[in-house]
Amino acid sequence: MGSGLGLNNSISFEVSGSGSPLLLVHGFALDHRMWQYQIEALSTHFRVIAIDVPGCGASPSQGARSVAELAKQIFTSIEPLLENRPATYIGLSMGGYIGWEMLSQFPHAFQAAVMCDTRASADLPTTAEGRRQMARKVFEESTESLLAPMIPRLLCDTTLASQPQVIQFMKEMMFTSAPQTIHDHQIAMSERQDFQDRLSNFGIPILAICGEDDILTPPKEMKRMAGLLPKGSFLEIPQAGHMAPLEQPHVVNQHILDFLRAS
Repeated sequence: MGSGLGLNNSISFEVSGSGSPLLLVHGFALDHRMWQYQIEALSTHFRVIAIDVPGCGASPSQGARSVAELAKQIFTSIEPLLENRPATYIGLSMGGYIGWEMLSQFPHAFQAAVMCDTRASADLPTTAEGRRQMARKVFEESTESLLAPMIPRLLCDTTLASQPQVIQFMKEMMFTSAPQTIHDHQIAMSERQDFQDRLSNFGIPILAICGEDDILTPPKEMKRMAGLLPKGSFLEIPQAGHMAPLEQPHVVNQHILDFLRAS
């Protein structure tokens, strides 16, 4: 089928292309548009389903209190779009956290996964407390003042210096985030399950992709995570930070295509 936008059981999505389905799930305070380059490249070979997580983009909040609930809400809404075909899950950061839950809850539905700039472990106590602080502050400060300091931590120095359009695009997505969504997602992430000891349960091929300058989920940690997966592999993306698919889309797209063809 061709490209199209839709709303299915309160989940907003964009579907492009035809063939084996790919489910793309974005990171915190973003929306499906962060995958714009992947949608363009991958939809020539696959049926790409890029969703807005509940509360983000055009998806209204469904009151999820945990990452596990978010995963269930998303899958329940988009399952008809998979057309009874095994899918590949592709998630970034928070989308990776949702991915571990979705693969765990609905293993029958997925044949492979790509985890970008994410981790399988739960938050350290200091990180969880930082999330709770943001959740409290979001109703007292403007969204822009709260989220703007995140951008230099999400993008590598090369991107910050040479890709002003990426910086502006990040601002457009992040600064329109609803305060309630920021609160709910930060609390959900701070309380998410730790999957490190359960990675051996994921028997499908899983590719871990990480920007070489990612300071939030460093390559060393993602490489270790991939090594704990029965069919895990790891790739480091030069000149990219936490937003590798947006910072170096052509390189990331080629790696994803190579992985999907092999698996």
